[in-house]
Amino acid sequence: MKKYGFSVREGIDWSKYMAHRPLYPKSFFKRIYDYHRAKPQAAWLKAHDVGAGAGIVSATLATSFDSLIVSDPNDGHTDLAHEFLVGNLGIPESKLTFLQESAEESTTESGTIDPITACIMIQWTDTDAAVNDFYRELKVGGTVAVAMYVRPLIIGNEAAQRAWQGINAIVTWMNTRIAGII
Repeated sequence: MKKYGFSVREGIDWSKYMAHRPLYPKSFFKRIYDYHRAKPQAAWLKAHDVGAGAGIVSATLATSFDSLIVSDPNDGHTDLAHEFLVGNLGIPESKLTFLQESAEESTTESGTIDPITACIMIQWTDTDAAVNDFYRELKVGGTVAVAMYVRPLIIGNEAAQRAWQGINAIVTWMNTRIAGII
């Protein structure tokens, strides 16, 4: 049996996660929407936020599409997303579908999704299988937006690169300590 993701039972403190996770700026969604809008067959009916976690990206997607699928493979994540989106933000439950499932084997009907977002989750998947499933889900004219955080590399300025490496070492050291707290 395949297993993807991690579990809330591992001790994740979601209040800390939600309080400190970076938010996506309007420019992030503008770029996705502008790209999607430029396609002649683009539609704004149904979006799918894959690996949605607690629903941070879903919150913005829900304002732009008629319906939204919020999916995540991990125990409790869609419950948290439901609490955040419906309970805290007041998004109508009728607009949302919550699915606990993997990116690699979605139950979403083929050819029904306008955009798919996969934010800070693709590294946890069998990437080939996930991308193949995204393709299956998309309508003609659909969009896939994959976002990841990466550590920058400074080229052409050795002093700046050394400074960045020092900062990165401190952040890495701090993260190893914070991981035990969260």
